[in-house]
Amino acid sequence: MKGMLFALCLALSIAAAMPASADTTLSISDINSLVYGTTQYGGEYVGPIGASLNNTTITGGITCLTINTSTTVPTSYPVNVSTLSPLNLTNALQPSAVLQYQEAAWLIGQMPSNTGEIGAISFAIWSLFSPGTYLNSSYGLNSTQQADVASWLAQASAINPANYDFSSVQIYTAIPGSSNQEFMSGAAAPVPLPSALLLLGPGLVGLVGLKRKYLT
Repeated sequence: MKGMLFALCLALSIAAAMPASADTTLSISDINSLVYGTTQYGGEYVGPIGASLNNTTITGGITCLTINTSTTVPTSYPVNVSTLSPLNLTNALQPSAVLQYQEAAWLIGQMPSNTGEIGAISFAIWSLFSPGTYLNSSYGLNSTQQADVASWLAQASAINPANYDFSSVQIYTAIPGSSNQEFMSGAAAPVPLPSALLLLGPGLVGLVGLKRKYLT
């Protein structure tokens, strides 16, 4: 009996030590499910695309992070899901690239209010993980487009991640052995200022007003 119990405990210990396998399936219907319509930039489809995880629609769609591989749609494939908050990039393609994933989340958050810049923002995201992508002549970006991409990259590099909430962000990485692209859903959201700070501004204005009153 003791021997059986020991064997059971040993088996459970080994199972716990093994990395968890992907148990989620990412499904992408077709290119017509692009959230902002079928859009091309530099000959590439850009912007978030409609998708589901385990048959549950992903709100806002998913945005491609990598351009050095390709994904044929429609498709479904098993993925590992990573998060930025709490930070868990163990199964991501670039586990140490925390800042790049944060900047990508910020860039995705800029798309709804800059729909005319979807292409440049998408190329900026790809350039985070494959530096210089937008300068690759095979994409045929003109000098104005290249400057737009560079501008978005500069803006992303200037953010302070501490000012943003990444709790809605998820990263979908194909299990090892698959060449499918890595995608992200969600976006960086500005952290609201504490109410005390919001009240500080009007308070300072009031003090200035009092000072002027007593000086006149």
